[in-house]
Amino acid sequence: MTDEGPIRFVSDREHYGFMSNFYSVEFTYRGRQYKTAEHAFQEAKTNDASWRRRIREAATPKEAKRLGRQCPMDAQWDHHKISVMRDIVLAKFQSNPKLAAKLVATEKRLLEEDAPWDSFWGTGRDGTGRNELGRVLMVVRRELMSDTWKGEATVVRQANAAVLVDYEGEEQWIPYSQIHDDSELWEQSDEGETGMLAIPLWLAEKKGWA
Repeated sequence: MTDEGPIRFVSDREHYGFMSNFYSVEFTYRGRQYKTAEHAFQEAKTNDASWRRRIREAATPKEAKRLGRQCPMDAQWDHHKISVMRDIVLAKFQSNPKLAAKLVATEKRLLEEDAPWDSFWGTGRDGTGRNELGRVLMVVRRELMSDTWKGEATVVRQANAAVLVDYEGEEQWIPYSQIHDDSELWEQSDEGETGMLAIPLWLAEKKGWA
């Protein structure tokens, strides 16, 4: 970790609120659409179809959490809840490139859910909690940063923050912030120029290229 100090989050309305499971952003997980990561996580607690639907369709993440405490729970839930959380958080960021870019921008800083009421997912009242959500976010951040996709593309048009490229006959906008240093195409490339484009694998998957 860096010496810049930890990034703490808890409310979905604060600067780093996008890390909260209550943050409102649609994403796809196991073929279904969810309003928040909290909806997906609470639904995963049960195998009962009617309860799963009620949780998934809850009006707010707070309501989804309340229902998740009442539903008949999977007997093995405590054994795999951390891996389920990781899969859901990864899906959330892979489905939303702008959020993924914000998470990657935290680089190597320690991430902490500053939740005094939760010593498992958060840091707890005295700051010594397990911080499992923060740990999951750092794992997801590392995965988003490490995997690279490369392909030959052509610059179609440049804009202030992104470049429109053609890859195998399909045009897509790519944010400059997501173009890796070893890419042959970058912010200063001329329109019509063809070369190797290097971007995060999650972004290529989002564009349907990987």
